Amino acid sequence: MKQFWDAHELSEHWSLTFDELELLKTKPARSRLAFCLQLKYYQYTGTFPKSLTDLPDSPLHHLVDQLGTEIKDIKEYDWNGRTGRRHREEILVFLGVAKLTEETRHELVLWLCNSVYANGLKRKSIHTNGLKTENRVPG
Repeated sequence: MKQFWDAHELSEHWSLTFDELELLKTKPARSRLAFCLQLKYYQYTGTFPKSLTDLPDSPLHHLVDQLGTEIKDIKEYDWNGRTGRRHREEILVFLGVAKLTEETRHELVLWLCNSVYANGLKRKSIHTNGLKTENRVPG
């Protein structure tokens, strides 16, 4: 993860939206910072942090300032415990992230064939875990 962030980057990637602030109202004050760190880290990287050491100082301080909290609030947070897992599940639901099913996988393959790979590919096959879809493009 990037270690140095300027003010514009912090604002763009680590500032909480109105909907995110509304979601925080359902969290106890002592876990809000950790919840926000997991949320914003996931939004930026597509993964969740494994511990506080995964997070650069600048984003951490940026969120502390937004929440009006203190860094000590996160020292005892159990990233891999029940609360950390529950927070990750809530974040995925909030963001609309779901597991890929056979049906959605097939829809993804069709979308890739028709939208992404459609330009410039002749007849080629795309394989994904047993699914085979042929892409036929005129030309």
